[in-house]
Amino acid sequence: MTLTAYNNVSIPSFMYGTAWKKEATTQLVESAVTAGFAAIDTANQLIHYQEALVVDQLIRGVDGRKARRHS
Repeated sequence: MTLTAYNNVSIPSFMYGTAWKKEATTQLVESAVTAGFAAIDTANQLIHYQEALVVDQLIRGVDGRKARRHS
């Protein structure tokens, strides 16, 4: 099931959240992508989220074909 955002962009209704994962963020994002999650929620709160680690893992995943880009 997908939802539609205010700007008519489709988003998955179930997302993996990265809050409070700290150093484990990279490994957990890899596991989430491998398990089939198509959306990662970082909420842009620097105190609770490690966005750079999410991006690092997504780039590695796309390069290694564990994930693919949607446009």
